[in-house]
Amino acid sequence: MHINSNWFFAGILGVLLVLTQRVLWLSHDGFPADRALMRKIDEQMQHNQHLNRLNDLLYSEVASLEHGTAAVAQHARTDLDFVKPGETFYAVVQPHQVYRLSRGYERATRASKERGPTQ
Repeated sequence: MHINSNWFFAGILGVLLVLTQRVLWLSHDGFPADRALMRKIDEQMQHNQHLNRLNDLLYSEVASLEHGTAAVAQHARTDLDFVKPGETFYAVVQPHQVYRLSRGYERATRASKERGPTQ
């Protein structure tokens, strides 16, 4: 009878072990959920790093705009099609860009006419 009671307790311990492992591996709070959460955390961290890089670029642009006219002039030239007096506006365009750049040429031409002749 002594051997049978040992097997009985070993069997009960085995069943308890299987039940606890089932909870760890198959429940909604177990290891699969933990791995999914870790993947989401990694994705969010990568997204945050991307946003931090964008923020750094924006902060540096704001700082350069606050501390000098060169940045303002560069912004005007690239984004607002600013042309200095005495300069000629040339654009090399792809066929799908013609309409957008023609508006920039019209603005540059109008601005140079408003300034009058340069010396």
